Amino acid sequence: MTAEQGTPLVRTAILGCGLMAKLHLRQMVKQLDTTQIAVVCEPDPDAYAEFADLFREHGLTPPPNEPDLARLLANHALDTVIIATPHVFHHDQTKACLEAGLDVLLEKPMVMNEAEARSLIDIYATALESCWWLLFPAAFLPRSERPPV
Repeated sequence: MTAEQGTPLVRTAILGCGLMAKLHLRQMVKQLDTTQIAVVCEPDPDAYAEFADLFREHGLTPPPNEPDLARLLANHALDTVIIATPHVFHHDQTKACLEAGLDVLLEKPMVMNEAEARSLIDIYATALESCWWLLFPAAFLPRSERPPV
């Protein structure tokens, strides 16, 4: 809970420790009064070590790394997850997280094909407690490619 408000922190996992996860982290460290980065899921020890260094640069203790998603979901109390992994993994990871009752922020592209997209839509339709967002960060596009406002 935050000291000032007595409000519980949103317990978040980050799947993947690459570029997009680092961009999310830069914003999330500004919101630690509302958000706890509880755990990350990164199978590459070198990528996790580099990600952990970003926490230390901000004077923070890095969260633990659980490289196995099934163990992460079984052993950590979470509210939400950011999926910032290679898109070939998006379907199975999103499915597991929605079925675990987590809110999901999914980096684009959503999945690899229409069948996977329909599968996630069907799963989401039955995951009444969960929210699911597909993130398309237009702020990272060159000016000439930004969609009209």
